[in-house]
Amino acid sequence: MKRFKLLTLLLLAGAGAVSCGEKEDPVTPPQGPVETPDEPQAPQPEYGELDGCLIFPVGEGAYKDACLTLEFKTAPTLGTSGQIRIFKVSDDTEADRIDMAEVAEGHQRMETGQTLKTTHDVIGPKGLRRYRVVNYEPVTLDGNKITIRPHYDVLDYETEYYVVIDGEALAADGFSGVEAGAWSFVTKAKPTGAVVTVGAEKADFRTVQAALDYGYGLGADAALEIRIRPGQYEEQLFMRYNNNITLRGMGDGPDEVRIFYRNGDDLNGGVGGSISPVGNPLDNPSGKPHFGDEITAVGGRTVMLVESCDNLRFENLTLENTRGIGAQAEALYNNDNSGDCGIVAVNCKFLGYQDTLNLKGYCWFYNCLVAGDVDFIWGGATAALFEQCEIRAMTGGAYIVNARVASGRKGFIFLDCRLTKAAGVAAGSSWLARHGNDTNNDNVTYVNCKMDSHIAPEGWYKNDAAKFRPATMTAQQGLKEYGTTTLIGGAYSLASRLSCAYALTADDVETYYKDRETILSGYTKKAQWTE
Repeated sequence: MKRFKLLTLLLLAGAGAVSCGEKEDPVTPPQGPVETPDEPQAPQPEYGELDGCLIFPVGEGAYKDACLTLEFKTAPTLGTSGQIRIFKVSDDTEADRIDMAEVAEGHQRMETGQTLKTTHDVIGPKGLRRYRVVNYEPVTLDGNKITIRPHYDVLDYETEYYVVIDGEALAADGFSGVEAGAWSFVTKAKPTGAVVTVGAEKADFRTVQAALDYGYGLGADAALEIRIRPGQYEEQLFMRYNNNITLRGMGDGPDEVRIFYRNGDDLNGGVGGSISPVGNPLDNPSGKPHFGDEITAVGGRTVMLVESCDNLRFENLTLENTRGIGAQAEALYNNDNSGDCGIVAVNCKFLGYQDTLNLKGYCWFYNCLVAGDVDFIWGGATAALFEQCEIRAMTGGAYIVNARVASGRKGFIFLDCRLTKAAGVAAGSSWLARHGNDTNNDNVTYVNCKMDSHIAPEGWYKNDAAKFRPATMTAQQGLKEYGTTTLIGGAYSLASRLSCAYALTADDVETYYKDRETILSGYTKKAQWTE
């Protein structure tokens, strides 16, 4: 096997976690901090050539969360046997392995009791000793390009690695595999400081998850700003006990930074939770589960799983679950069982269909778009305020909220929002909320909202009228509404609303719902409710 030839080509892959598309130049937003220019002398990885195939990365400066690509002159195919492996040069230890027989088998719905395979990913920093385990795509084919996505966090900083690919693992004209020593690369140094960048090139990280893990390494309460350059970031995310993190999109608007994944209950079952390593820690010094270990908790169907993180802030970005219609598939699951942590989203988009947002704790969404069709805002929030947001029903038959709120908590509040519909959604075909469960309260409030014609005259799903809790509703508990108008600000009749709902008075609004400070007044930790 011939060794690769270096080409004088810098990375042209697009900004994003694993998309490897065309490059988009970073755009400084009209407000917020300005990025510090990259040092021009920093080494950058290059393309190499191996038996007529372009390979990337080679040389120095590769990301520790790199994806590897092979680009052929003719269309290749993926093999059904053989392995792709990555080794550390210093001692020839195996850093990662992908079994193409498992790739060829495809995915089955992840459930507890399965064993960990190379088509599963284990997400999260080693020091946390808690991980999110999910199905993922380790090898994909797009035209003449094959993209290899190493398992998460298997590479280290400032370390040289080499790639070995069995001849039967990939099939292409003139390709017979990659032998040891034919393809190597060196990862870049660990960044320093409280601001890091994510992007395709000349950034600190290629993936958002690697930047989140870097933040955990600074200390659970250390402040970190993650500046995400314009691009497409296809990845599943996980945070746990990691406070004071800001995720800031650096484009002109939220569409320019898109974090997405096609996840769903049919791929990774359930709402999801993290897992501890199996076995004696002395036998597992890495802290990470091994291939063959039993999966005792499933990472779930959401794009981003957040577990008890305080002062988490999203700005100027899109978080989207691309599963589409037909399965529960959250974009964000904020699992704060204590109910006292705070998250903020400003000028963002949260897109999906069923169960787009699953919320607990204190949440404030300002000037955001939330889209979905079935229960697309749900959970047991202590107080989740949507202020000056657009709430878009993507199909007819939509239920905006499915609230499961403990007694005494404020639940879901919509203040000065616009309730809109996608094209083709019929008049009277959607509802403000439906009954959640028989244990908690259906605590949902709309104040001074503008509503399009898709909201049914009954407002609250009529077939559940006998089930809504509490049985007697007040200004603080149950289904509540005040100051509703049409989408253009005209008069709106509430005469046909379900009789069980409570009609708020001006005094009620002044006392309980007049502004974000009043609504979120129970929060006592660190989040800043600022635009």
